[in-house]
Amino acid sequence: MSEVLTLEAFPHSTMVKEGEELAQQGKEAVEWLRTLGVSTPADRYHGYVRAIEAFGKFQGDEAAVRKTADTFVNANAELYELIRVRKALLQVDSQGYLDTLKKISQGQPFRHIAENDPGRDYLFEMSIAARLLNAGHEVDLNQIADIVAQVNGRKVYVEAKRIKSPSKLASRVSEANKQLKKRLAQDNSSTSRGIVAVNITDVISPSCETVLVQSESHLRDKHSHVFNGFITDNPESFHNGEQSKCLGAFIESSWQGWIWDGDSDPRLFFCRGATFKLYRVTQSEKDYVREFIPKLANQFG
Repeated sequence: MSEVLTLEAFPHSTMVKEGEELAQQGKEAVEWLRTLGVSTPADRYHGYVRAIEAFGKFQGDEAAVRKTADTFVNANAELYELIRVRKALLQVDSQGYLDTLKKISQGQPFRHIAENDPGRDYLFEMSIAARLLNAGHEVDLNQIADIVAQVNGRKVYVEAKRIKSPSKLASRVSEANKQLKKRLAQDNSSTSRGIVAVNITDVISPSCETVLVQSESHLRDKHSHVFNGFITDNPESFHNGEQSKCLGAFIESSWQGWIWDGDSDPRLFFCRGATFKLYRVTQSEKDYVREFIPKLANQFG
C-alpha cells in the first residue's frame, strides 16, 4: 500500500478575524463577481450577504432561531471559500477565468440539498486553483484538464472531483484517473504529471452540521479524526484506476463549528484540512511531491 502524507508533520495555522471584517470581505467578494458580470442579486451569493446582515435581528421560536443560525453559518462558510478564490485571482488577470466564475454562483444555497451541483463543482476547481496560485504556481483553467499548473519546473494536470457519498468515491477517482491518462498521453513532455484532487466534505459532513466545541484545538482534533479516519478506512478507493505518471490524490475537506467555553460569547470557527495520498511512484517523484505539498496544503486566509 502506498504511503499517506498527512498534515501532522506540518505546523497548523490559525487565523482570527472579527465577524464584521469577514462580512465586509464577503460583500466585497460578491461585488467583485457582480462587476465581472457573473453574479446577480438573485443568486445564492447575494443571498448569503443578506443572511449575514439579517442575523441577530430575527425573532421566533427555538426551531426558527436555530434555522436562522444554520443559515448564518452556511453563509459564512460559502463566502469564506469565495473570499479565498477572489484573493488568489486578484494576483492574476481574472478575465481569463470568467467562464468558470460564471458557473459558481449557480445552485442551491445549501450544498447538501442538491445531488447534482455543478456550481460547487466549479467552485472546487477554483479553490484548488487558488491553492496553487497562493503557493506561487502558474495556473490555467482554460485547457483540456480542470486545471493545468506549472509546479517547480513541471506541468501538472489536475482533475478535481467533489464526492457526494462514500459509494461514489471509487468511481469518481477512477474517472479522474482516466481523464488524466488521456491528458498525459496527449502531452509530449516526459516530465508532465497528474494529480487527482478530491473534496470529501459532503461525505464526512453530509448535512452541513455545525459542531459545538470548547476550543479551536478540539475542533481541529475532531475534524482530523473524522477526516483521516475516512481516508484510512477507504485506502484502495483513492487508488482506483491509478495511472502511471499520476502522482496521487490531494484530499481536502472543511468543517465549521461554534467555539463556546460556557462563559464568553460563542465564536464561529472554520477548519480546513488537506493531505496527499501518494500513488506507486519513484523516489524522485516522492521527493518532488514532498517539495511542494506542504505549501499547497497548509493555507489559510
